[in-house]
Amino acid sequence: MAAADFIKLYEFHGLKPEVSGKEALADCPWCGGEAKFSINIETGMWRCFGCNNGTESGKASRGGNIYTFLKMLFDVSVDNTTDRDRAVLGIERKLLYPEDTLYQWGVVKSKLNGRWLVPAYNTEGKLANIYKYTDIQNKNGEIKRVLMGTPTLGAQLFGIHLRPVNAEEIILCEGPWDAMTVWELLIRCKSNEEQTGFELTSNPDISLSSTVAVLAVPGCTTFHENWCELFHGKRAHIWYDSDHPKQDKGKSRPPAGYSATERVVKMLTGSPTPPLSVSCIKWGAEGYDPDLKDGYDVRDYINE
Repeated sequence: MAAADFIKLYEFHGLKPEVSGKEALADCPWCGGEAKFSINIETGMWRCFGCNNGTESGKASRGGNIYTFLKMLFDVSVDNTTDRDRAVLGIERKLLYPEDTLYQWGVVKSKLNGRWLVPAYNTEGKLANIYKYTDIQNKNGEIKRVLMGTPTLGAQLFGIHLRPVNAEEIILCEGPWDAMTVWELLIRCKSNEEQTGFELTSNPDISLSSTVAVLAVPGCTTFHENWCELFHGKRAHIWYDSDHPKQDKGKSRPPAGYSATERVVKMLTGSPTPPLSVSCIKWGAEGYDPDLKDGYDVRDYINE
């Protein structure tokens, strides 16, 4: 990784490092020490010479790699996030039980810049990226809120930390907001005694979420080969959006959500570790419903 890439990692989350030789110096996000936070631009390792890691003062400086930084940022941001903050975001994201859902999914308000952060994990369940929910300007000059991953760390999955150990099924959603909406229903529902329908429950251990995992990709075009192992022997369900066909230079592009669904299905069924079965949502004859808005998704459906 180039030196500039390491700098981008920290800048992305609100630091303003200034390069001086083989290091970059910034104010420490933990203790506030001016120019005490040192980043090795060749390795990305960091140290703060103004705070320690809990040992006797001055005997050990706090430091680590980019993943240590992300974990510390996440931990300090948990205390920076209130239920009122979550309630406001929940209204925007159309969540049914935002305080609990956003807390369980680890959505926090960054202590460094106030942006919403959503943690993502590798297949081993370790924190591997933090996505920032932020405003960007598109080519038409319109402001749009999107999730952007920490640069150069690669796409990771949402929801793995909540996956039940004995999951029999996995629902794969397009984006974490859809996944959260599905999850907050599953954790409050159980099969009735006759196994003919569902009823409410306040016990997560007997809810549908005790055997059904809900995961999300950061975008429909992203699905890595090594993610297939998570679905081995499970019943897989792909729940992507109802995207309309798009015109590009006079040519019609097929619906992005359904094209991506077909790709994931092929990857899963062709994997050395295939799922027990695969199903998907097909919103219409051509993979989308022309009577629904472009990008209509399971969150819209649940809310309606």
